[in-house]
Amino acid sequence: MNREDTIAALATPPGIGALGIIRVSGPESHKQVDRIFQNPQQKKIKEMKGYTAAYGRICEPESGSLADEVVVLVMHAPHSYTGENMVEIIGHGGPVPLQAILELLLDGGARLAEPGEFTRRAFFNGKMDLAQAEAVVDVIEAKTRQGLQLALDQLEGSLSRLVKASSDRLWEVLAYCEASIDFPEDELDGMSLEDFETYLKRVEGDLEDALATYSRGKALREGVRTTIIGRPNVGKSTLLNALLGEERALVTSVPGTTRDSVEEIINLDGIPLRLIDTAGLRETEDEVEKLGVDRTLKLLERSDLILAVLDSTTGFTAEDEKMLETIPPGKSLVVVNKIDLEEKIDLSRIKGHFSEDEILFISAREGQGLANVRAAIKKRIIGTSEKEGIWVSNLRHERALKGALKSVQAAREGWEQGVTMDLVVVDIRGALHCLGQITGETISQDISREIFSRFCIGK
Repeated sequence: MNREDTIAALATPPGIGALGIIRVSGPESHKQVDRIFQNPQQKKIKEMKGYTAAYGRICEPESGSLADEVVVLVMHAPHSYTGENMVEIIGHGGPVPLQAILELLLDGGARLAEPGEFTRRAFFNGKMDLAQAEAVVDVIEAKTRQGLQLALDQLEGSLSRLVKASSDRLWEVLAYCEASIDFPEDELDGMSLEDFETYLKRVEGDLEDALATYSRGKALREGVRTTIIGRPNVGKSTLLNALLGEERALVTSVPGTTRDSVEEIINLDGIPLRLIDTAGLRETEDEVEKLGVDRTLKLLERSDLILAVLDSTTGFTAEDEKMLETIPPGKSLVVVNKIDLEEKIDLSRIKGHFSEDEILFISAREGQGLANVRAAIKKRIIGTSEKEGIWVSNLRHERALKGALKSVQAAREGWEQGVTMDLVVVDIRGALHCLGQITGETISQDISREIFSRFCIGK
């Protein structure tokens, strides 16, 4: 990325719409747009005040042929998204006029922006740190309102503030350590030995609290892969349809109707739940059904949550036993279906594998007990707490926080065990390095390039 270039790109989705926006950013952005923009007031872009708009026409500079009628929005450095001079050209939302405008800009010397280059420039120009920049994508890709709020909190700097507060305390500790190494015989002002340990314990506690939210934050950000399994005809497809509120999966009395997985996403109180209805688990000679069963077993390994469905109107079979022994209780719920009919299942055998909280009773066909299923899923995923404070949702952030916590713990334990101060300094610097990876202060160019490559062009 050459930050001296002027870049341009379409900032709205390709296709046909009422409006389309082309972004231009860089030192020559005002000049490049002035070259092709004509307006009744004959204003030059570079002479317009920041955050003002002007109506006019985009024309080919040599022939004067019209490309589109537009409105341009002007921003001056550093008061723009990228921190550079910027212009946003708002034209008609068809691919032909937008492409014509973009080609005129590229002909004039602008270059097509790389994926995420606008936000990357904002990062390098100090408009946001790396954690906030990553939140931009999370805002765009949010699957629920709660997921959106989580992303907006990070964009507003919730995680960045935690990192700064922890880093500030560690810098104070580091200054004390290095001063005590340089002046071992002197009494040092500012921090006492008690303060030293208190600061480290405070940072340790803050990092532990943040890390404790990761599984919940990840669920809100990415969704939860939820696989529905069970013998043929226990009501897996009926349960899927009931949770969706529509007839998505084919339901018949013929065993083996579902040969392949069926996937749908629902919003469960703010949690994106990716429901996967699978082929019935049983021994079969049917080659197609056998492939479906094999795929089901592979899905279990990649699932975040498993709903194991049993039929209350039949006895507890060897297939049921094998299924319950296969699935991990820590990420599974047992759903006993068809309670509106005569029950024949031996519940004592189920309770031998799972606790009472993990066993739910429903009639998927009649809609009985579905609220309990939803509540149990929500509790299993995010617990009983509502969203408040900082929630970590990004794997990169989680790993960096773990690294910082490990280093802080090593520094405190080393201090308590009487290791030399220079070894404590190494651990504190390690913690600061890990925290800096979150905000981008200690990150390499290669990693930053990889992060921004996941952005769309124009953002």
